[in-house]
Amino acid sequence: MDDIPGAPLTCRLGIIGSRQDLTASDITCLMNLIYEDVGDILHALYVPQEGYSSIYAESWADSKRIPCEVLNAEWAKHKRAAAAIRNGRIMTMATHFLIFGGPRSTKPLATAQALARKGRPVYYMAHGTRELEEITVEESDHKLCKGKGRSQPKAPGSEKRSASAR
Repeated sequence: MDDIPGAPLTCRLGIIGSRQDLTASDITCLMNLIYEDVGDILHALYVPQEGYSSIYAESWADSKRIPCEVLNAEWAKHKRAAAAIRNGRIMTMATHFLIFGGPRSTKPLATAQALARKGRPVYYMAHGTRELEEITVEESDHKLCKGKGRSQPKAPGSEKRSASAR
């Protein structure tokens, strides 16, 4: 959030990870759920260049007239560290996060938990699910808990499509 006392609250949403199995209507539903939570304070969106989910989130932001910055991972320059460096840039610019869990790695969940420990609002979607969770830290004992589990409404015609149907 802004450090200036009395300044209006702003939300700069950063997306980390991507989901190839989600359609445009799935991402629209997710973004609308987050928008309902944060309201009119959403002023910027930061997305990775890779993945359909980023393209769909960028399109959603355009429809809401919210500025969207697409961040490229410089694979040639940074090799295997490129995604981590790009995600680090997103983490420094954003105040709120939507993190997609991966199929083989626990790193996205660990990142979500670390950001929550720092008091940053985090929305998390585990791989293979369509449930959006807000990860928070309880103030009393600093244990992580997942809250606000909400199933994303299934849009008509949003069944998993083959690559040829896209």
